[in-house]
Amino acid sequence: HPDVSDAALLDIYRQLYRGYFNQPGMRSLQEAFPSFLIWDDHEIFNSWGSHLEVSEMDERVRRAAFQAYREYQHARNPGASPGDGAPFHYSFWYASVGFFVFDLRGER
Repeated sequence: HPDVSDAALLDIYRQLYRGYFNQPGMRSLQEAFPSFLIWDDHEIFNSWGSHLEVSEMDERVRRAAFQAYREYQHARNPGASPGDGAPFHYSFWYASVGFFVFDLRGER
């Protein structure tokens, strides 16, 4: 809704993350199998970045989703810092194997 403030949009995203991440099944899965995460268009809405016209409301929602992603997902990734911006790609080693995780959505 266009009358929702930017702070309220961010709060909505934070509540969604807390709700989903604290759901017993999701929580036990993440505790048993830690994972690294990456930004996706679904953090905003399906097919974000594929539309040629972006409304001001779409941009406001994107900013809220972007900040909440940094707080609840990206902060857990190797080498992440709170001020990181897109692209969110990162790398890490596990034993003698190196990994690079591409961010193919962060700058759309």
